[in-house]
Amino acid sequence: MKKTGIVFLKEFRGYFMTPMAYVILTVYLLISGFFFYVMISHFSLVSLQMTQYGYSPEEISVNEMVFRPLYLNLSLILLMVIPMITMKLMAEERKSGTAELLITAPVRWWEIIVGKYLAACALVGIMTAATLLYPVIVALIGDVDPGPVLTAAIGLFLTGSAFASFGVLASTISENQIIAAVMSFGVLLLLWVVNWATVVTEGALSTVLDYLSVISHYEEFAKGVLDSRHILFLISLIVYPLFLSTHVLGLRHGR
Repeated sequence: MKKTGIVFLKEFRGYFMTPMAYVILTVYLLISGFFFYVMISHFSLVSLQMTQYGYSPEEISVNEMVFRPLYLNLSLILLMVIPMITMKLMAEERKSGTAELLITAPVRWWEIIVGKYLAACALVGIMTAATLLYPVIVALIGDVDPGPVLTAAIGLFLTGSAFASFGVLASTISENQIIAAVMSFGVLLLLWVVNWATVVTEGALSTVLDYLSVISHYEEFAKGVLDSRHILFLISLIVYPLFLSTHVLGLRHGR
């Protein structure tokens, strides 16, 4: 694991040695902050109106009206942002000519792939942690149930980590960063909307399509439901692309 850690540190530092990480984090926080502002403003307006009609504050849930839709939207932002984070992981190595140096180093294929993947996950973790500022802000002036919010954050991180795994695979397959980003975005978008086909299918096929949809699983996290079935599904989406990435890397270099 020491060699994996070396690859991880090299790649993670590389994000912050260029404007890339700063730009991505800034854009992500601006968009998520905009969503939070709109939703909390709408919640305040609705709360005031409902109070005037005799509803008690306990009947108005900030978790349901603000944080559940907020985290659903944040996952969609990750779907668009993560291909930009992962597109350079292997494609840039080949473009800059450092791939051969990395490949000939005394390090295993899986250590290279996992190290680079963990660097992308670390950035996803920073983005996820930043979103916890929103419930903290609300908690200063009102009541927030922390359990569902933390569950949604865990789901967001796992979903982002699954997205990053597909991004690593695309970057390993393609030598062009833009093509890698488009490939990973296309696959992730398909996994996001595949359950739309359930309206025109039925039986076992409909069940399978719904199960393969990422949003079908992530919605449960956003509701505050921590279910091992959904966790295992997202972990499988992490492990399988990394496994394929390791083999693609080996095939590319004749081993």
